[in-house]
Amino acid sequence: MDQINVEIEFREALLKWYSTNEKHLITKDVYNKPIDDLNAASETTSTKSCHQHYILKKYEVMQ
Repeated sequence: MDQINVEIEFREALLKWYSTNEKHLITKDVYNKPIDDLNAASETTSTKSCHQHYILKKYEVMQ
């Protein structure tokens, strides 16, 4: 039970710190969005949007 309280307090403190320092920390959703965009762009067989082409080119450079 104590472990759960410590974890909850840690998460609350982390979210509070994040709200004042957004450029140093990102949430899991923000982290996963480019990955999801890349997966969607690579799976699309029809015409791709400009953003999808940009994501694919950016990924090629990172490889």
